[in-house]
Amino acid sequence: MNYCNIERISKFSLQALRSLVNLDLSYNRITGDVLFFATRYLGKSDIKILNGSGNYFNGSSDQFSGFGSEWFLQLRELYLSRTNIQVFNFSSLSTLKKLKNLDLSINKITQLHVSKKTVFPKLRYLNLERNRILDTSFFQNGGHCLQKLTHLDLSRNPLLTILSRSFVKLTSLSVLIMEHLQVKPTVETRALESKSLLKLSVDSFSVFEDTLFQNCPLLQELQIKRMTLFNTNLTKMLSPLKCLKSLLIRGTGISYISSLKDLSELQTLDCTFNLIQNLRKNDLENLWNLTRIFFGWNSITTVSKSSFPDFIWKKKNLLLDLSVNPFHCDCELEWFSEWLRNNSHKVVHYPYRYLCKTPLKWQNQSLSKVDFRICHQWNQNMISSFIFCGILSTLSFTFVLAWRLRWDIKYYIHTCRHRKPKSYIRHPADAYQYDGFVAYNTHDRKWIMSELVENLESRRQYKLCLHERDIIPGGIFVDEILDNIEVSRKFILVLSPNFMSDQWCQYEATLANHAVADGRVGEVILIVLGKLESQHLTNSMKVLLKSICSIEWTENKNGQKLFWSSITQLMDR
Repeated sequence: MNYCNIERISKFSLQALRSLVNLDLSYNRITGDVLFFATRYLGKSDIKILNGSGNYFNGSSDQFSGFGSEWFLQLRELYLSRTNIQVFNFSSLSTLKKLKNLDLSINKITQLHVSKKTVFPKLRYLNLERNRILDTSFFQNGGHCLQKLTHLDLSRNPLLTILSRSFVKLTSLSVLIMEHLQVKPTVETRALESKSLLKLSVDSFSVFEDTLFQNCPLLQELQIKRMTLFNTNLTKMLSPLKCLKSLLIRGTGISYISSLKDLSELQTLDCTFNLIQNLRKNDLENLWNLTRIFFGWNSITTVSKSSFPDFIWKKKNLLLDLSVNPFHCDCELEWFSEWLRNNSHKVVHYPYRYLCKTPLKWQNQSLSKVDFRICHQWNQNMISSFIFCGILSTLSFTFVLAWRLRWDIKYYIHTCRHRKPKSYIRHPADAYQYDGFVAYNTHDRKWIMSELVENLESRRQYKLCLHERDIIPGGIFVDEILDNIEVSRKFILVLSPNFMSDQWCQYEATLANHAVADGRVGEVILIVLGKLESQHLTNSMKVLLKSICSIEWTENKNGQKLFWSSITQLMDR
């Protein structure tokens, strides 16, 4: 009976249900008192699953006292997501000795409490995602009550500190997830120590020591996302993980991979969305079990036989991803091009995401179409020096002239291709509240209102979300931003010198970078308003500008027509 707008339930409503096992009252308007009042005469049912998500609980002890009823003694799964809980005391559930799954995600929990005698002997899964937990002190002090816990999710919390030995008392913990943290927490020494941990996923950590994983001897799967690692000794940090089978390092800004030869059990290596330029075979020596290698969305210009150890090239079950790299299609790349054609079944996204960046004649052409025969021919048509100089002068003149008239040329080409302008049509099945969420600095308000709003809303009937206009004051600003981004079809970033120096703008840019890292490139639109100085660009901003083609604002009239046409095309995708 979910989504039924139920507010009251009489105490005899459920009395006839003698065999009830699963009770779903999620997303109604009932309180904890109403729920326990209605289940007081539940017949003789041994209910095992209860879903009360989306209702209203204030988290005080009396709200959960009803779980002491005999009807809940067999409860295995309890879901209390989106119930407005602010303070949660585990002791209120102390009678639920058979509870295995507990979901407290998307609440407002700031504090967790438990008495020394409370124990949950069978609780396996605990979901605390998207609350307001500031540190890990509860697990450091109250972990004794969760001896059998295997899965813990602390994602999307504003964790400020990961305390030392926080999870040592969780002696059965095998999966720990701390993704999309709202701030960069301080990580104390031995913070992640665990003798049982098998899978760990972390992101957004601030500066931490190279010994971070030294006390995780059984770790098999490690995911590191969206944190600065370019000054970290990866070899020293990862070498203690002798059992590691899967390693993901994504969006960390590293420009090379340190030696991983100590990770002899490694099977999967994912380093997508970084700044890696060169691949060296020595870094992957002794990794005989390695079969899945992903280096897409980096800065790799060439690949040769010496990029990986010989045994990797020969593996029959190899899965390789080197897509979306700026390849320099010269004679040095011939061997790799031939290998790709002969082993296309081992390669992800081949051939349409393996494009040449340079030289100019092969720019944006698939690597599979490059003609390398010229690498084996003698050049018999040497051009004399004065002809070469004449051609060079002509090209220089043409380049200068084309640069001065670039916007007029682009506009002419655009009008030739699109003679009949298309108007925006809103699809009736569109489930989004806004066509675009606009991230900008308030100092750029004049341009936003006079140009962006005027052209996209007034002239083209798009609906934009502006934080100064559409976000209701009084809420949690971070939550409001996240909620409005989720109901917007596009994420529009207006980059300017003012944007670079604004803390909230940097936070919104980080959210856009997360979307790109998760594969949702088409949802992000970059507008460059003014000249951006490289020294003011953060590492994550550089990755974002590298991953997505930006659209530059100009004062040239034809250039502005081309600008709005490009914006419209991106909005209509």
